[in-house]
Amino acid sequence: MNILVIGGDSRQIYCAGRLALIEDVNVFTLGLDEDGSGLKQIKGGSKGSFWETSPMNIASSFPGFDAVILPYLSTKDGLIVSKRSVIPFSEIKGLIKPGTAVFAGRLTEGETGLLVELGAKVYDWFSDERLTLSNSRLTAEGAAQIIIRRSKRSLGGSKLLILGWGRLARECSELFLRIGAGVSVWARRSESLKQAEKSGCTAIPELIPALSDADIVVSTVPARILGEAELSSLKKDSWILELASSPYSFDPSLARLMGICYSIEPGIPGRFTPESAGAAMAESVISRLGLDLNSPDEGREH
Repeated sequence: MNILVIGGDSRQIYCAGRLALIEDVNVFTLGLDEDGSGLKQIKGGSKGSFWETSPMNIASSFPGFDAVILPYLSTKDGLIVSKRSVIPFSEIKGLIKPGTAVFAGRLTEGETGLLVELGAKVYDWFSDERLTLSNSRLTAEGAAQIIIRRSKRSLGGSKLLILGWGRLARECSELFLRIGAGVSVWARRSESLKQAEKSGCTAIPELIPALSDADIVVSTVPARILGEAELSSLKKDSWILELASSPYSFDPSLARLMGICYSIEPGIPGRFTPESAGAAMAESVISRLGLDLNSPDEGREH
């Protein structure tokens, strides 16, 4: 089996390395080599090494892969972003053959449609519950590191207000509580607030009064819930840690205008724990493709 890993952050490198341990699996990477020169084979096989910078050139030498692995958040404005370059999504057409398994996250409807037209089987990273849980836990760990580094003090005793009660918010609250922080949770649904209270958090039905008491606001809500009135309620020395994706819980330009401190932190697993995040991605691929976990190479690793 020939697998191509394209773009993304450091977790893609560890994902590729993990898959390369499996017998009879050849793993290639595009946009992940140190000098950014293109595609290279990192394990096994007889195809040699490729260094073309364009996927269209690669396609003429290698007609289709069995699996193509895109970043966890795969595209931005029609581009697959790697550490050193960008690859137009449309250019991967030559790398796909009927039956190619494509692993991707948050593709647009048009991008998904293109892959389906080419006969690819599209697997959404976000539909894998185990992977999503793993990423939430790793994001919570990274968030704790960010808070400690920025605050220059222990989380213990700090007052944190978490916005939302999805999986990421729950993982953050559990970790912050274990460390000894005071954790309050605001959520729209009353059922979510009840669950937050049962978990040991303080349930917050009214947002503005809670904002004036929080040292740090941790947002997991990708929707504009913090307008001018809410931002005005923040304590002078407090700040917002944005863990959600765009459009974020507030308008960054408005926050800057008002002198509000904030930190928007995308892709925490890839930046703080890429080895663990990459291994989790690889396990998702292994499970969905039915690859043999008990290969001789893997046995020697342990």
